[in-house]
Amino acid sequence: MRLGQFFSMRRKRRLIERHAKRRNGSVLDIGCGTGVFLAHMQRSGWKTLGVEPSPEAQLACGRRGVRVIDPSDLASLAPACVDVVTFWHALGNIPDFHHTLDQARRVLRTGGICIIDTPDP
Repeated sequence: MRLGQFFSMRRKRRLIERHAKRRNGSVLDIGCGTGVFLAHMQRSGWKTLGVEPSPEAQLACGRRGVRVIDPSDLASLAPACVDVVTFWHALGNIPDFHHTLDQARRVLRTGGICIIDTPDP
């Protein structure tokens, strides 16, 4: 991991840990790409799951030891099963983002947090 990438991952983790009610709970990253963020969270003691449509990125996640599912499998997750849902620069790339946001709300535990970061306002 490059130094700049490390600081970015650490900043994201600290943001989550500052606001999450459960320390070392579970994180669902929608649009997880190659799994760099989730691998960082795993090393910090968090349970992780990624959602990613790209087969190549899914393979990269697997090489990092990150569990990842296809977006079509998001509906199969149990309700209220994660503490944190993140969208790091992903929401604008999701074809049916209203449906995906509904699914994110469904799987988020009561008192959980959802973080949406977009590159443009």
